[in-house]
Amino acid sequence: MYQYKAVNHRAFLYAPETGTYKVTIPNSDEITLIWFGDKALSTWTRDNADLEQDYPGGTSKSFTIDLVAGTYTPFRLLWANAQGELNFIAEVKAPGGNVIVNGDGSDNKYFVRFACDESTPSFPAFSEGG
Repeated sequence: MYQYKAVNHRAFLYAPETGTYKVTIPNSDEITLIWFGDKALSTWTRDNADLEQDYPGGTSKSFTIDLVAGTYTPFRLLWANAQGELNFIAEVKAPGGNVIVNGDGSDNKYFVRFACDESTPSFPAFSEGG
């Protein structure tokens, strides 16, 4: 029997420094899509994704975004898989080249549900397109 899975991960990327951040998806089975900014909140579609990596992976795909230190940028990652147990990996590098998010599954302080001061907007409920 085949397994079909989808993960719709919503968060805010906290920028520890000002500059250009690089998001890389080195591989994906079957597909990974990423959105940043307002479209990550509610207007996300496949056509307006900032990054798309699809099966069979092959060439690594990257996207860069300029962020200001201390800001929280809406982020959405949608991964879907069919017919097996496989994976995706996501990596985020800060402007200085330090990896601040990687694919090892460890906790990090840069992807958060909301800002502690409650200054981030809310993602719509999943039932409302969020």
